This record gives sequence, structure tokens and C-alpha cells, in this order.
Amino acid sequence: MKKIILLVFILAFFVSTAYAQGGTVTVKITGLKKIKGEVLIGLYNKAKGFPDIGKEYKGIAIEVKTNSITYTFVDVPPGDYAIAVVHDINTNGKVDYNFIGLPLEMYAFSGNSGCIGKPPFKKAKFKLKDKYIVNLKLK
Repeated sequence: MKKIILLVFILAFFVSTAYAQGGTVTVKITGLKKIKGEVLIGLYNKAKGFPDIGKEYKGIAIEVKTNSITYTFVDVPPGDYAIAVVHDINTNGKVDYNFIGLPLEMYAFSGNSGCIGKPPFKKAKFKLKDKYIVNLKLK
């Protein structure tokens, strides 16, 4: 009986360890023209809500102190993801637009979709197995 209990605890430990470990997504951002405000980085795991701020799977706001930023999301399960980045210069937590609807703040998306405006998730997505690094230049 003691051996069975010990075996159950050992199996539970290995199963929980396997599920607790995830991959990493490293986002390297260049092209910041002003050392001011925050960079908002969103990691999305589904099309619904991409690339809206506040609807990401994981997100971070990083104070801008240099003209480039690197951030790594950890414990990310394998699957399809997309990234959206915006330089929120005035730190209001949203993308600001001019009177004709063009963004006033710089942005970038994974996938180099070449789209004008927001690309669909399927054009920006990438597959994460264990580690993914993406270089994004704000425009």
C-alpha cells in the first residue's frame, strides 16, 4: 500500500511539472523615436480580440527608457500566437488616431503581414513549440 501511495505522488509530481513548464516568446522591438511613454506588448492566442488592447492572452506595459526594448513572455503553452505592439507615448492605454483614422502612435505586428491597418490574426500568427524570438520594428 505504501508503494502505491508513493508511486501516485511521484506520478503526480512529474505530470504537474510537465504541465507547469511552457515555452518562451521573446519580443525585440526597435524603432522607438521618442524616449517617452510606454510600449504595450500583447500576446494573443486567438483571432477574436486580436489586436485590441485588453483582449490579449498575456500583456505588458514597459516604460520607455531607450530606443529599443526586449521582453520575454514565459510559461507559454505550445500553440498559435500573434503579437501586437504600440508605443503609447501619452500613456493613456490606447492607440490614438488622427481625424481621418490613422494611428498617431507607432505600432508593429508579428508576421510582417504588409497590411495597412490591423492585420487579421491568421497573417500575424506564428506557431510556438518551445521558444520563439521575433524582431519588430515600429512604424
